[in-house]
Parts: sequence; C-alpha cells; structure tokens
Amino acid sequence: MNLDVFFKSKITAEEFILLSVIQQNSGGNQKEKLEEINDDYKSLEEKGFVKFVKAKNKSQSIHELIRLDKKGGKILVDLFTYSPEEDTEKIISWIETTYKSMGKFIKNRKEACRRCEFFSKSTGIEKNKLAFLLQTFMQNVYNPDIHGDNFREAKKQNPNLILSNQVENIFWQKENVFSKHYSLDNSPLYTFYLDNEEFFDTHFKKYET
Repeated sequence: MNLDVFFKSKITAEEFILLSVIQQNSGGNQKEKLEEINDDYKSLEEKGFVKFVKAKNKSQSIHELIRLDKKGGKILVDLFTYSPEEDTEKIISWIETTYKSMGKFIKNRKEACRRCEFFSKSTGIEKNKLAFLLQTFMQNVYNPDIHGDNFREAKKQNPNLILSNQVENIFWQKENVFSKHYSLDNSPLYTFYLDNEEFFDTHFKKYET
C-alpha cells in the first residue's frame, strides 16, 4: 500500500476496508458482507467515493445497490500504485547515470526505487549517508578489466566485486528465481556496509544534523 496516498486521502482504515468490499459488489454479490458491516455509507457518499444504482424492485436494500463512484475506484488504484519518494528518484537517477559509463543498466526503474527504499527504511541509511555509501560501493565493486571467466579469480582478489549488471541488484539480489521477499541478507550493499561498518559510521557523523 502507498502510505503517502493513504494519509493524504484522509480516509480511515475502516473506510478503506469498506471501499474494498464495495469494489466487489457488482450485482450486489457482497450484500451479506456489507450487511454484517452495517454502515450507513453517509461519510463515503459525502466524500464522493460511492454511488447507488437504480433498484430493480422494492425489496433491494442499499447493500445491494451501492457501488464505487469514479473517485472511489481511483483512490483504491492510487493506494496500490507505487510512487517513489523524491529522494529515492534522485538517488536512482544518479546511480543510473554513473553506471551507464560502466556498461551497467536499470532493467526496472520502479523496482530499483522499491529496493532502494527497502534498503533505506530497513537500515536507516538515507540521503547523504546513502549517497556516500553507494559512491564508495561503486568505486570498490567496479573493475573494467574483469570479464567473463575472470570474475571468480577477481572475486578472490576483491570480495566486493559483483557480477550483476543490473542497478536494482545493488540493494537486493534474488537468491534464486523463487525469491520474492526483500532481505538484507541478500543485499550486496548491506554486506559491503557491514564489512566496513566502523569506517562508514565514522564518516556518517559528518552528515548528521
């Protein structure tokens, strides 16, 4: 869920759940669940999130007739549409520009942003601290003379080298094709930080306000 959208929308958690159920109420098939919730829908109607379709007969209740209005549908889409933070966009753009000269690339920009935000929020390393860590990391993991079969030998000489050409793998690299959940255990950048923790913690102090 996009928490920025959630808090800016000023809808409550209860309203979000209610909207999610109403979204599936086409034909009134969520009537029973809505009756259990037993909401009068006034708040949602006032905010323009819901509407009521015309009844086909007098026996139909408001629970059968309520539907999402355009605004209600949009808020649910927006809540689950990922939007990178401004600082994240800047960091990723900078990495992308730097890495292009190294023959590396971003396969999925939004995924790179998601992994970057995961790293920042999990470690507390952000903004200038993150930029310094990334700059040092890139200087240590890149070697233009390393190609193909030479990588294993070069890895022995410099454990910080990584094979992947994808920028998003800096923050988290899949352990296998089935990996879905981000983990610092599989973060080349975090491993690099831990290997040089004292050095970075000393340098991070200059960025503290």
